[in-house]
Amino acid sequence: TYIDGHKDGTWLRYFSDGSLRSKFEYNADAGEDEPYVRYIELYDKLSREHIISSGKGVYTYYHDNGELSGKGPVSDGLKNGKWYGYKDDGSLWFIDNYIDGELESGISFDETGKQYEYTELQVMPEYDGGQAALLEYLGSIEYPEKAQQNDIEGTVYIDFVVDKDGYVDKLSIARSSGSPLLDNAALAHVKELPQWEPGHQRGQPVRVKYAVPIRFKLTKTKKRKRNR
Repeated sequence: TYIDGHKDGTWLRYFSDGSLRSKFEYNADAGEDEPYVRYIELYDKLSREHIISSGKGVYTYYHDNGELSGKGPVSDGLKNGKWYGYKDDGSLWFIDNYIDGELESGISFDETGKQYEYTELQVMPEYDGGQAALLEYLGSIEYPEKAQQNDIEGTVYIDFVVDKDGYVDKLSIARSSGSPLLDNAALAHVKELPQWEPGHQRGQPVRVKYAVPIRFKLTKTKKRKRNR
């Protein structure tokens, strides 16, 4: 069951032979002080051992190559204590410390062994001034003169990536307006976006993909002037 796109209620997963693999309880309406998920029952993917019973045990999960991906203790259905994450080559990626399902702190390690400390698992990139400032910039685009002269309107959807340094990269047109004039103007405008505060995953800067719409719509006043 989903509520507004969030898992809700009892979720059951099964092995290919039909036996129970896991039982989780989700709360789509959970507030900041309530747990979103409780781990009730879990059987190990490889050994099929009963590793979480009645909300207590050690959660384990694996990479596709069979290497251990992570593990951590569960009590009362919630993450508690130190949780360890591993890369698919077996090297340590992170150590998270949980109390009653809430992340208190964490340390992650990049490919060089450098450590990063964090208190949030993910932080999205932030445009200087926030969402309102971003919308203001996107709305400040100059309408191509030829498009105005020919009453061309439309909406262009631009994909781009905010890289690890906060710069806009890998721009492309996700959905065309139908007019090269509008498409090229939108692409050039987004390309000039100033540097962002980059996104982070477990304290480490990461590339994050974005998509934004840019709408070109002529005012009635401009249309009336051209029709005279």
